[in-house]
Amino acid sequence: MTTTAEKIEIMQAYENGKAIEYKGKNSEMWIPNECPTWGWDMCDYRIKPEPEIEQGNLLDMVQVHLSHWTSEERDVLNAIIKRLPEETK
Repeated sequence: MTTTAEKIEIMQAYENGKAIEYKGKNSEMWIPNECPTWGWDMCDYRIKPEPEIEQGNLLDMVQVHLSHWTSEERDVLNAIIKRLPEETK
């Protein structure tokens, strides 16, 4: 059950530009909701969780996900990443 305070937090997050998801009361699947109608009696709402990023080398993670890029595009990305502060890598 969602408390009034939780509802306010979710709605305020929406007002602040955060992504919101919803699911039917009998569902387990969260669905993106770009314009919620706040039907709390029929749906549950939540702030979309931030993706979890494992500790590791940023360059390695990006290269795995962008392996379809051309070598020139990867070279540009590598040059940008190498200029990042060490604590973000």
